[in-house]
Amino acid sequence: MLTQFSDDSVTFERTRTAHNPGQYVEYLDLKLEIALDNRMERNKVLRLSVYDKPTNLHIYTDPSTFYPFHYVYNWIQGENIRLIRNSSSPAAYERSLYDFKKFLLRRKYSQDLIERFCSLNYYGNRNELLVGAKPHKTRKNARDELGNNSYIAVRNSGSRPLLTSAIHIVDSFVNTLEISE
Repeated sequence: MLTQFSDDSVTFERTRTAHNPGQYVEYLDLKLEIALDNRMERNKVLRLSVYDKPTNLHIYTDPSTFYPFHYVYNWIQGENIRLIRNSSSPAAYERSLYDFKKFLLRRKYSQDLIERFCSLNYYGNRNELLVGAKPHKTRKNARDELGNNSYIAVRNSGSRPLLTSAIHIVDSFVNTLEISE
């Protein structure tokens, strides 16, 4: 299946071959499958879907850590974009997205925040995402599209005011001490 591509440009060890509909090979994080399609001249197409490696333990950053919010959650949008780009059909994307959300929920990520970050892009954005565009930022009717937000607003978890107050208390206390240099 990848013979011509691999012979002309990249050499890699073949672990599996596919020649007939229903057969597939895994390459990096892609599953490349031969499928029947009567609309095509040779009745065959190459379908892409996300390949989940058996060694992937899906151990994501624990959301209850003290890492900044953007570190813990922003990568979800990037992963969603990867799922969109690596899926050649909406059904393949939905399967991958379902599994991804399941792994996040298992790690105690907030379901509301998962949904918000995943709703920034959807499968209809695929052509734009394949060329590096950022459709969630340029969408004219973003406010009208249900579930397709152009930004995420998250309420404060409460730790920032607590830390700020603690710093002010320590500063006030230190100022009352008679410390000579």
